[in-house]
Amino acid sequence: MTRDQLLALHGFLYQDALDLMGFKSADYSNEHNVFANLEAACAGDPRPNAVEHYILNRTYEKLHRLRLYIERGTYQGDEKADSDILDGINQLVLLAARLGVGGD
Repeated sequence: MTRDQLLALHGFLYQDALDLMGFKSADYSNEHNVFANLEAACAGDPRPNAVEHYILNRTYEKLHRLRLYIERGTYQGDEKADSDILDGINQLVLLAARLGVGGD
């Protein structure tokens, strides 16, 4: 793969992840609080950083599925690596937003 091909892939993945974030954000949160579904999932967790841990756990799950795909060479059902990669990107964007990283 050339550098130009890598950068083109990055742009493609970025746009797909951004589009997916828009759809999922509309389904799982509200316009005033993008963390609403995550906060609800962590409602019983007393840790002040429970949402951040939850995001990390979801990210790990995506990475674990990718590792199994690499080892087995296949997914169960109709899943694809693309989905886990895009979800992983978006989980890290959520974590960045939660931590106040970037966007200055």
